[in-house]
Amino acid sequence: MNTKTKEYFTWNDKRYHTLNYHLRKKFGQKVFKISLDAGFTCP
Repeated sequence: MNTKTKEYFTWNDKRYHTLNYHLRKKFGQKVFKISLDAGFTCP
């Protein structure tokens, strides 16, 4: 018999847990990364 079973994904229909999905679950909304210039002379 050639039967296919439907796979169910738990993480937003992906086979992996994305960083975007994790941050949305943790903070409840989209999270953005911003750059900040503090005026320091060394890294």
